[in-house]
Amino acid sequence: MLAGFAFEGFIISAIFVHMVPLTVAIGLGSAGVFIASLLGPSQVASRLINKTRLAVSATAALTLGLAMLLINAPSLIGATAFAIIFGFGSGMMSIVGGTLPLELFGRTGYGQHMGWITAARQCSSAFAPFGLTFMMHGIGVFPALWINVAIGFCAIAAFAGVAIIHHRAAI
Repeated sequence: MLAGFAFEGFIISAIFVHMVPLTVAIGLGSAGVFIASLLGPSQVASRLINKTRLAVSATAALTLGLAMLLINAPSLIGATAFAIIFGFGSGMMSIVGGTLPLELFGRTGYGQHMGWITAARQCSSAFAPFGLTFMMHGIGVFPALWINVAIGFCAIAAFAGVAIIHHRAAI
């Protein structure tokens, strides 16, 4: 679970910090500001869905959104779909971050579990903007973003593993 939150934190932080320069770099020009403006409303919309088993779906939305941006670049429609789906995944993760540990571990030790999760997420989030900048300058924008898609698949796998273990323990 810590790995899933760390991977998810990396992706969100890296993309949010570099949103406008990334959209310019993939050929969208000043439309990048419009694309970035769609993230907030998408995050709010996703928070209307309040269920505890959304970690896999949320990380899949982050990964799918980013892949859509790359596959469709420099399409404004593809970038719009990216912003909506990525923002939706980011918003769902704000719910998952508090509800998944509570569902898995209960109230006993909740603060301690949240401390570890927050530490993992914050460490990866703090490194992410630097890491993405380094990758973009070293290997190019598109390869760097595809690496972020791969990190997204790692997050999906981590949360899927948690879901499988939790399901087996409940049987």
